[in-house]
Amino acid sequence: MLIKENDFYVKESAIHGKGLFCNRDIHKGEMLSYPEFNGAHLIHEQKIIALFEHNQAARETGCRICNDIFAYVDNAFGSYHEDYINHSRKNNCAYHCGFLFAISNIPSDTELTINYEDILPGGHQLQLGNDLIIGANSALVFDRTAKILSEIFNKG
Repeated sequence: MLIKENDFYVKESAIHGKGLFCNRDIHKGEMLSYPEFNGAHLIHEQKIIALFEHNQAARETGCRICNDIFAYVDNAFGSYHEDYINHSRKNNCAYHCGFLFAISNIPSDTELTINYEDILPGGHQLQLGNDLIIGANSALVFDRTAKILSEIFNKG
């Protein structure tokens, strides 16, 4: 099930400032957000047209396919809510190829978190309180998140 924007809410976070919380239980492996182009995504037939008729947006931004969603755009997100996702080394979500997934079951009213090491440029440092976060190598992040998702989806 693709999560809807009203499944999120923003409130004060025990981690830092404000955080993004869920209004319902989220199951491990659920896609929570996807890249989009002006609020749109393509269905299968449009995907084929975009790929085989040399769609300029698809060529210039990179294409991503997940389930029945074909999205093309870089650095644009499905919701401003993602600005409120805080860092945790025990994160319950992870990005892979621009898509945000739950990597554990997340009970309702729980804050969604990611590990900022996965989104910072490799070697870039960010100090958050007592926590020094150092961006990981993007190839290693890709491999790690691909492995996590593969284990989730292969279990069933």
